[in-house]
Amino acid sequence: MQQQTRTNAINEGNLLHFVGMVAKPVNSVLGVGIDIISIDRVRKGLSDQSGLEAQLFTDTEHSFCHATSQPAEQFAARFAAKEAYLKAIGVGLHEGVRFREIEVVVNQNGRSCLVLTGHMKELAIARGVREFYLSLSIEKKLVVAVVILTS
Repeated sequence: MQQQTRTNAINEGNLLHFVGMVAKPVNSVLGVGIDIISIDRVRKGLSDQSGLEAQLFTDTEHSFCHATSQPAEQFAARFAAKEAYLKAIGVGLHEGVRFREIEVVVNQNGRSCLVLTGHMKELAIARGVREFYLSLSIEKKLVVAVVILTS
């Protein structure tokens, strides 16, 4: 039965989102962004007392990262997620980006999610973004983030 559902959806020309073995139609993809960053680069940037941490991260992110055994990894993951989001939405740094308006939180299921506020939220609404998906991976010295925006 599941195979038949998947075949019918493909034949009808719908985009599919696979959840386990169940396929369901999804809305249009508006943007995809990816970012990769060195954990050491973030560690150095945060240790230079320039106030970078306060400029880039919310109080919630600050508390979460410092409560872990590897805060630099967590800060790097959040920075990569913010950069990936900006690439997905198509906004450059010169366009009034406020990194603190893009927050990475962990939901009740342990999954990292984006929360937008202020100008970043208004921009997403204006561009028709209804959902976004975030994937983070940490591997030794690097962090990679992928963001997908859908209507």
